[in-house]
Amino acid sequence: MNIPLVFKPNIEFNPNKRTFVKENVISSTVCDEIIDFGRNNVVKGINKYPGLFQISFKTCLLPLDHFIHSLLQEVWDEASNFIGTTIDLVEPYELKQYNTTDFFGKHTDNYNSLSEDIDRKITMSIQLSDDEDYVGGDLLILNQQSSRKKGSIIAFPSLFTHQVNPIVKGERWSLISWAWGPQWK
Repeated sequence: MNIPLVFKPNIEFNPNKRTFVKENVISSTVCDEIIDFGRNNVVKGINKYPGLFQISFKTCLLPLDHFIHSLLQEVWDEASNFIGTTIDLVEPYELKQYNTTDFFGKHTDNYNSLSEDIDRKITMSIQLSDDEDYVGGDLLILNQQSSRKKGSIIAFPSLFTHQVNPIVKGERWSLISWAWGPQWK
């Protein structure tokens, strides 16, 4: 095969074409119920990769029998179709609480698996807090601010860099999960 050499392809990268946003997926009541569960269960987050990025937040997992797993199944299908990939499994949901000065440094969520043909493909973040409950704390995906609307879902390829800026005032709650599937080709 003879592959042409091109120094600068004429392609404009638009992350919005691969970032799935759906508002009002989870009711305010359900958001509040999940936050109430978290208030009794979160513990300080542990940074597994301190040489790559820094973190500060509290976290816990939702039980595997929590109704949110079945409630969001259709949304995972919509997100994977929008992003244009296939997924095989979804990790348990992780609840995160960010208080004043808490943050999550810029990172990616995929593992670039070389030994197996599976990797994290999609990261999903569910906004549980009202945007008036905190100042700062924006979720940036490829340096672009995402929705802060309570009950909204943002899903994007796990290889996109993202971060949560420091909370200046207040408290932010989010629910996170990751879908795995065959490696990107």
